Amino acid sequence: MKHDYLSIGTIFKDEAPYLAEWIESHRLVGVEHFFLYDNLSTDGGREVLEPWVRAGVLSISDCSIPMGQGGQGWAYADALKRARGLTRWLAFIDLDEFLFSPGPTPLPDVLRDYEEHPGVVVNWQVYGSSASRPSRTAW
Repeated sequence: MKHDYLSIGTIFKDEAPYLAEWIESHRLVGVEHFFLYDNLSTDGGREVLEPWVRAGVLSISDCSIPMGQGGQGWAYADALKRARGLTRWLAFIDLDEFLFSPGPTPLPDVLRDYEEHPGVVVNWQVYGSSASRPSRTAW
């Protein structure tokens, strides 16, 4: 069974226009697998995600619990169960956040310095104005 080093878990609802960029951006910085949870989307997000599902780099599950009623917490707990034994690091970020290394060191190489720790906190940095999708997570 394949063991990934860096994976991401997240929940989404009606984010189809942003999914491909978000996934490919993270694949470029070293993310190997995605645990995604569809929270009652109606905009065709599953169709957008299908190439990555077929390639085996993305697992998609349903989450029918509304976000305001604990959907995100349920999805993250489920992702932890599913990822156990399959990945060394599992990041939980939103679809409007991006992990990256500001220097030349790839994310997996940065994380190797923290292997003695059970978790790592990443600083949140906002770029640009307060437009509809401004946040970015910097490594």
